[in-house]
Amino acid sequence: MRGLRHRRHRVPAKDPEIDRALDAMSAPELRAAVRAVLEEFDEDVRASVVDALIARATKATSGWRPTRPSQRIVEGAKTFAEAARHVGHADPDDVTEHLRRATKAFLAGDHASARAVFEAILPPIATVDIDLGQHELVDKPKLATPSMVALIQGARPGVALTDADRDAAIDAMRIAAEKRVDGILGNSRRQHYGHAALLVASCIAFAPKSRAAEILRWATDLRQQYWRRHAFREELARACESLGVLMSA
Repeated sequence: MRGLRHRRHRVPAKDPEIDRALDAMSAPELRAAVRAVLEEFDEDVRASVVDALIARATKATSGWRPTRPSQRIVEGAKTFAEAARHVGHADPDDVTEHLRRATKAFLAGDHASARAVFEAILPPIATVDIDLGQHELVDKPKLATPSMVALIQGARPGVALTDADRDAAIDAMRIAAEKRVDGILGNSRRQHYGHAALLVASCIAFAPKSRAAEILRWATDLRQQYWRRHAFREELARACESLGVLMSA
């Protein structure tokens, strides 16, 4: 399994013993096993797995939600975005961390904080006011207003959005994601596969309903374009899982 600190061999993806081993453990034993396995992952992979576990837990019948993060995440995101906009670029790992905090806030039910963080971070990335390593874009879409978050919230009642605004938002996100994937995979920057995958999965998750099928086809074609990059495909699957979206195998 990729991401283990000391990998000696790859466990087959389909092993009947895995299911039997899981069934054989009690709930406390299974929790202990998960904690032990998490310790074997490197930092980036552990973060992705933890995100997926938290997302799954919020969908369980217990009604559990993660602890609401501090309100400081909003001011932190705004300060970070302003500084990054000033210098024109940002570290993708820093961006990913802010997006993870926003996602956790959303899962915790703090939609206002999640909204504010997404609104601070995503529009300047999508319009390349903050560069993450993309090549210079020609005729890149521009947002007339910072309404990316309203798009993320799925056009909630009471939020007035024009079709042109929605289209500009998702087109900007898609171009930014595609250029980021090309830049990272083209230069084999494997440590950033997770960030590239998150941008692609975000396009699927935040697409307007009227364009959901189109965006899903685009993401599927992009994944097929890099069909030999198994690590990227795995990261994309994790990102989709964490955002609650589905891509066919």
